[in-house]
Order: sequence, then structure tokens, then C-alpha cells
Amino acid sequence: MEKNIIIGTIAVASAVLIGGAIYQASNSREIELKSGEGATQEQKEALFREELKDTSKYSFCLGQAKIQTAYTDPVLNSNGQIDYQSKELLVLDKQRNRFLVLGIEAKYTNKGTVAMPMGDLTTNVPIDERGTISEYYSKNEAPIRIDYGSNSIFTVIDTREKNWVISNLDESQKVSPAIGCPGVFALDNAPGKDLLAGSDNILIDRECEMSDISGKYSGEFSYRCTAVDYRQAESLMDEFKTKDELYKTKDLTPFDSSQEKPEINDASAGGQTPEPEKSQANPENVQDLLQQIKDDMKADQTSN
Repeated sequence: MEKNIIIGTIAVASAVLIGGAIYQASNSREIELKSGEGATQEQKEALFREELKDTSKYSFCLGQAKIQTAYTDPVLNSNGQIDYQSKELLVLDKQRNRFLVLGIEAKYTNKGTVAMPMGDLTTNVPIDERGTISEYYSKNEAPIRIDYGSNSIFTVIDTREKNWVISNLDESQKVSPAIGCPGVFALDNAPGKDLLAGSDNILIDRECEMSDISGKYSGEFSYRCTAVDYRQAESLMDEFKTKDELYKTKDLTPFDSSQEKPEINDASAGGQTPEPEKSQANPENVQDLLQQIKDDMKADQTSN
């Protein structure tokens, strides 16, 4: 009888120990998932989305950025018009008092010409650059768009993919967009410039004036953001996530070689006496023209 009691006591104790171990393991797993440790990417995103439902900590708005600038480059004798537009889902982190970008879809175009002297001829080579990008961000990689703590807005989002523009001047690789209005603007609710009302309504307008080694830029930057609720935000998150996945499989098509031919301006027009031609480079070959003008510039710098 005593033997049976001892065996029974051992069995109960074992069950308690096993049950406690299972509970502790389960509890530890739950803690890990809540903290993000040991969780899969899908589990982390599910936890983040659940967290975003807390209206005391987060609110959302659907934003639109627009940058339009004209530029001139005296070194390469080029000029053009840049157009950048984006659609973005922003979340206001009320504890950190800043807007983070959860998803972005942007498009970029640059239309212009680069004038290349070739002996007694001037060759106007068309510049045609364009690109689109779609990205969706997890909790720890979301870029900052507006920081109320420092009263500032970032004009350009630091996307994961840096080179997402294709150009007729270099079909071999993608390049980064030359936005022409990079940097930070201070926000001060100045009349005609800013209208800031939390995440309910944001209107920002600024003039872009800048110069760097690539030339001089002059244009405008504007940003609009209108409040959306969590249900709308979740739908937009799904949309941006799908477009991000599609973008990763996207193959950017190079420019068609049958595009418009460069315009040739005869320097002898108007009665001037033409000088002997110094180069027989084919003006239809854009790459040869670009390389030749770069070589000439290097030669001039070396001689100086």
C-alpha cells in the first residue's frame, strides 16, 4: 500500500513538473513573440499590425509628395525638367511624435537635352529618364517623413532600392533619381506654407533652390496628407505590400533604339564660315558622344 502511495506521489509530482515545464515554455514563447524575438517575419508583421490598432499610440494619413524642378548644368551644357510624385501611407507614432512611411509608390521623369559641340556642329542629345518604385516597410525599417519633435519634413525618402531609374544615356544600368530638392524643410505653420493638424490634415509648400556639382535646380516641393482610419490603412498596407512583391520581380525594359534622333544645329548658319570638322563621330550614337565630351573635359582639366 505504501509502495502504491509512493508511486502515485511520484507520478503526480512528475505531472506537475512536466506541466510546469510546458507552461513555462509556452509562456516564454509568448513573451518572445510579443517582443519579436524568435518570431517569423509574418508573425512580427501580424504583431505590428495588431499594435497599430491602438488609437492612443497611432494614427494614419494618406500622403502625396510632388517635386517639380527645372535644372541647368553649365559643365555638360544640359537642361531639363524633373517631375517626381509619390503616394505614401504614413503612420503617426504619437510617443515619438513623428510620421513614418509604411508604404510608398513613386514615379520619376527627367526630360531635357545635353548640347555637345562636335567641331563646327552642336549636337543636342535628348535626355529621357524615367522610373517607378514600390516599397513596403516593416516596423524597424520605416523611413521618417515628418518629425514633429524637430519641426521638420524630409523632402526625399531614403528607399531601400537606391537605383531605380533607367536612362537613354546609359542603358546598361539603372541610376538613382536626381530629385533636385533633397534635404529638410523646417515647419512653422507659416501662412501660405504650412497647415499642420496632427494627422488629420497636412499641407506643406516650399520653393526648391539649390546648386551642386550636377547643376542648378529651381522648382517647388509640396506635400499633402489626409487622415485615414485603421481599416483604410490596413487595406493600403496590403496594397503596398503586394506592389512591393511585384516590383521585386519587375524587369525594367531598356529604351528602344529607334527613339527620336538627336537634333543637329549647323554652326555655319547665318553666314558664318564653317571650320573643318574635328570629329567624325556618329551623332546618332549617344554613348560615343557622351564619352567623347567626357574625354575632352578630362583633357582640358589636365592641360590646366
